[in-house]
Amino acid sequence: MVSGWHNDGNVNLVQVFDTHTNEWQQASPFPGKPVFGQAVAMSDNKMIVCDGVRVDVHLDKRRSYAAESACYLGKVSNDNITRIDWRKVKHPTGIARYRMAAVANA
Repeated sequence: MVSGWHNDGNVNLVQVFDTHTNEWQQASPFPGKPVFGQAVAMSDNKMIVCDGVRVDVHLDKRRSYAAESACYLGKVSNDNITRIDWRKVKHPTGIARYRMAAVANA
């Protein structure tokens, strides 16, 4: 699970479910702006995370939501599933999407 909404706002948390121990663990945090409604696809130890919606906080009015156009590549360590090497990658279109589907093509 990468980033998302929790109670009052977005979080940059990354959680990993270990199928060997049946336990959730905290992994390296998502480096981009915390978003919800993003797309994530994973194949082997690599994942791509794109877009979503961020929360913008203002001085004199209610918070608002804005599309975030950004993609990140995460490589999960072979030695430790909670260590993710995150890198920003070029967005394929430059146009943010919300709640889109993602598929890994191995």
